[in-house]
Amino acid sequence: MKKDIVADVDSSTQSCKVILRHIETEEILALARAAHPPTTPPCSEQDPQAW
Repeated sequence: MKKDIVADVDSSTQSCKVILRHIETEEILALARAAHPPTTPPCSEQDPQAW
């Protein structure tokens, strides 16, 4: 199994982002973003089950 890809995951208060990069060249192979559902009233905490 070749291991030449790394995933960068960033889950913030507004969304979750993932970037796949080639480990040697740092070329971006894929990226995706998914927004977390809005909270009411606006607050920074998110329900992990909503992700």
